[in-house]
Amino acid sequence: MTIEDQTKQAATELDEHVAEIIKWHFSPDTGSTFWLDWANEQSWSPLEEVKTFKDICEKFPHFQDEWLRDLPNEVWFHNHTRASRSIFLKQVVRRVCQNNG
Repeated sequence: MTIEDQTKQAATELDEHVAEIIKWHFSPDTGSTFWLDWANEQSWSPLEEVKTFKDICEKFPHFQDEWLRDLPNEVWFHNHTRASRSIFLKQVVRRVCQNNG
């Protein structure tokens, strides 16, 4: 595989990973209070508009350190529903199988 092919493959995998992360963080079933509230304050929808790493770079502001220091820890916890655990476990199993397969 050429370096160009490897680069394209890595970019594709990164974009797929970004889509999964956005879905996880901004879905009402799995998202944390912080990110769900943050999304509600925006004039755009991360679930609809962020599909690639480039989209993240263009749409999201720089992360504010104060958010981590000043907000209560609980706002960062993802919803702990059966559905969210199931989705997370499926993602972990898929990644383990991909890395070992």
